[in-house]
Amino acid sequence: MDNKIVLGSEGLGYSNAIDEKEVSLCKKWIKKYITPRKTINTKKGSYNLKGLVEKDTSTYISNGAFIKAAIELGYEYKENGKNAYFNMSLINL
Repeated sequence: MDNKIVLGSEGLGYSNAIDEKEVSLCKKWIKKYITPRKTINTKKGSYNLKGLVEKDTSTYISNGAFIKAAIELGYEYKENGKNAYFNMSLINL
């Protein structure tokens, strides 16, 4: 992950701890339900997407955990306050 990013469990611009178990769960979910696209998708941001992970896994997921997982998997992002948009398309939902 880019060392210049300030990211905590609440999202971009926060520096509180992120649960790595949540990050791991998000990575598995992203690999199953997301495909990369060329442009940033502004229809669903990190907060909406983390909610889909929560619904699918019945597990609390922080906004920051979803953002960290996506960035570590190589997705591009655009900041939207503490949230982020990604070059992602939903599949299999």
